Amino acid sequence: MNIFEILRGIETIDGREVNVSYEETINWAKMMAIYITGSGVRTTNGSNQENLVFPSSRLKRFDQNNGIVAFTDECGEWVIPDINVGGNDLVCALENQGYHKGLWVPFSNGEIPTDFSDSWQYLLGIQKMQMKLGDQELFKKYCQESGIKELQEDFLREFFLELPAQGLEYESFGRRDTYYPPYVSRFGDDIKKYIARFCTNNGICFVVDSKGRSFVAPLSGNVTRAMLEEHGYREAEMFVPLSNGEQICSQWYADRWNELNRKASR
Repeated sequence: MNIFEILRGIETIDGREVNVSYEETINWAKMMAIYITGSGVRTTNGSNQENLVFPSSRLKRFDQNNGIVAFTDECGEWVIPDINVGGNDLVCALENQGYHKGLWVPFSNGEIPTDFSDSWQYLLGIQKMQMKLGDQELFKKYCQESGIKELQEDFLREFFLELPAQGLEYESFGRRDTYYPPYVSRFGDDIKKYIARFCTNNGICFVVDSKGRSFVAPLSGNVTRAMLEEHGYREAEMFVPLSNGEQICSQWYADRWNELNRKASR
């Protein structure tokens, strides 16, 4: 079985696909994780100051912090991003196999294991990919259960400006700042708070669509509260960017925003 099959959690037996056991999940996690040896693992933080990380325990313990999981047993200590391994949630597998919570979690505040930096970045990439796919599935399920209809991609492209995840820099009253769209995840109340929600201010409409993306548009004959409500969207209290005369710094985004305003005023 290769690494991709392990991450998908699929094992083929006589043509059938089955998920693996919790015990196998932990064993595979050990194969991919950073192993903390008795002599320690070198790590650097944001200031490139180097430290050594040593095993914390030999008991069956685990904990998680900022999306990173550490677990120990009589064989040593392992650290890995919180990913789905073998079709199972790693934390659920550890709890099922008798691991008790209560452990310091290395590499959970931006530190990088010096000698395993490539492997660590690869694991972080897998985590990001899995979270995105998992979030989209939950968003889709929530919308189906709530009777929310998707806004068509062609419609969004024609009448809305999608806000970039890395932020949109703007200038207001001589001061520059960056607006970051809300990061919508599966955790807490994010789904009910943001998914398929909109807010208006001074003739500008801000929308978080059914996929968790953020858009802004001038209200017009095409973009109306009634249209959004017909799709199952609800009005919510949210900050509405570009609704108080802010000037976009990026020329491309500024041109696109001006084009949308001209179209709305026709």
